[in-house]
Amino acid sequence: MHGIDVVSDARVEDLIDSRQSGTPGADLRMIMHARIVQDMARAVRV
Repeated sequence: MHGIDVVSDARVEDLIDSRQSGTPGADLRMIMHARIVQDMARAVRV
């Protein structure tokens, strides 16, 4: 587990695009992790 990295929306979209163009399912975990980290970062900022 890393520290909290703030992942930009663009980066998440890139991950999703790469998954849709046929990348292996391991990327799905990266996307889910990125989404969770984003939500945590937003919660911290509020």
